[in-house]
Amino acid sequence: MSARISNNLRSAKAVAAALSDSEDERLSENSNDGSVFLVSNDEDSEIEKVKGEDVITEYEDDDEFDLETEPASKQRRLNKGADRQSCRGSRSSGNPNFSTNTKNDDMDVETPVEAFRVLFDDAILDKIIIHTNEEIERVMCLLISKEHQCQSIHKKIDKEELCAYLGLCFYSAYFKENESCVKDMWDDVFGRGIYRATLSGKRFEFLNRVLRFDDKNTRSERRATDKLAPIREIWDIFIQNCTNNFEPANNCTIDEQHKPEIIMSYNCYKGATDTFGEKSHEFSTARRTARWPLRFFYNMLDQSAVNARVAYNLNADNPRLSRKKFLKKLAFGLVEPHLRRRLGIATIRASIKKIIRKLLEIDEHVPAVVSVIKENTRSKCHLCDSNAVGRTRMKCPNCLRRMCDDHRTAICVECSAAN
Repeated sequence: MSARISNNLRSAKAVAAALSDSEDERLSENSNDGSVFLVSNDEDSEIEKVKGEDVITEYEDDDEFDLETEPASKQRRLNKGADRQSCRGSRSSGNPNFSTNTKNDDMDVETPVEAFRVLFDDAILDKIIIHTNEEIERVMCLLISKEHQCQSIHKKIDKEELCAYLGLCFYSAYFKENESCVKDMWDDVFGRGIYRATLSGKRFEFLNRVLRFDDKNTRSERRATDKLAPIREIWDIFIQNCTNNFEPANNCTIDEQHKPEIIMSYNCYKGATDTFGEKSHEFSTARRTARWPLRFFYNMLDQSAVNARVAYNLNADNPRLSRKKFLKKLAFGLVEPHLRRRLGIATIRASIKKIIRKLLEIDEHVPAVVSVIKENTRSKCHLCDSNAVGRTRMKCPNCLRRMCDDHRTAICVECSAAN
């Protein structure tokens, strides 16, 4: 604690020095009125207060410099919290100093997906697709070299499927299941149908492993001068998109990086930084991973969702959405094109197609199941060889031709609806 107090004291001295217009106003141990702090060289020693109050007047609201009794300190902390809340209240009540505007007047986004794609544009998605497919090729070559068979989960990714993957990440944030294991999320009984309808669990896990954001062949060379090399390309594009489309207000704090001359008013203006961090972590897409670039990417998704909602709500024609409702609409908007594509794939299970139809609000018409027709007389099956001697009484209910047991089958109602 003493070491922390000493560090804060040195910061306070620097602030006082920066704010002073003359050398006489600077904080020093040889002050004329004797109002000083004496700090011992021993880091475990306590700060000793000498007569006079002028020097510490500006810092009497700081808990680190409060040397009064415990009840008075508690009351002072409560008052400081009320002051901060007052600042936040003035911001929410429409204080123009905290307003946010868009630089581009034509950026009138009408859907959450459009707002998200302003920040995560095609330039970012294309780089992810290129480098992810490069990693998939390496995985497939490795499997072939070990004489393993490549499966459907190892296929390359396209933009539509990548957006669907991002949509599932946002759904996991919406349901607060980002830390749940994939097996539980895709469970037929306890899992959610939106996950199974969009991607298979194995495909989702595979994409988590192979998702890449840079050229792996040149990474070591770039990393020598840039520690952020594995994700630098898309990070710079993302930051550029944010700065090109949003205009900060006059009073802003950038992630608690403040200069000494504004440290005195920092507590009043830092609320937006705290709020942004709180919103980013309240509904987080971050999953447990040992790869820090992937964790960094999840953080970009969280930040983009917060900023995209701001852009969406700035359009007066759009209904104002809460954070949670916006996230839900964004997630569904990203997965919807892929759901419609899967609905047309013949090999998708009928139970999955049933979930997709329900999600897309498509009426499911289940035709009546017609039983086979049984005649009184026997006749030759029209599918059997001409030399066959077998006879049958059964007729196909569609073509009304004879069919034997070897050339007929029975299907369930769900499969009949799918066909």
